[in-house]
Amino acid sequence: MSSASLIKTPPEKVTVNGWVFYTSTALILLLTAILIAAPQEAGRMLGVA
Repeated sequence: MSSASLIKTPPEKVTVNGWVFYTSTALILLLTAILIAAPQEAGRMLGVA
């Protein structure tokens, strides 16, 4: 039996970069709002991209 399984390491604290998190959230919400407000134009724009 290996002794590596007996070693307990302390859990690391997970940090979130606020700038990246909030920017990506805003972009997702913006795209969702555009898709809901104008589905035909949004579908055309996404089809071109």
